[in-house]
Amino acid sequence: MTPVAKQVFGIDLKSYELKIDPDWGDCIFASKGKPSLVAKFDNKGNLSRIHLAVDSNNRK
Repeated sequence: MTPVAKQVFGIDLKSYELKIDPDWGDCIFASKGKPSLVAKFDNKGNLSRIHLAVDSNNRK
């Protein structure tokens, strides 16, 4: 996961904390003051989706 985050978004996940969304099963990588990254894996453990989380507090 770390190489993909670094290659696609330029984010190093070493200082990030992993949380699992209890409703959707998404993996949420978060670190205070940094953009959060959301990933989803299929039943075989393959990465199926990855995106930066949108902070709803910054929407206009």
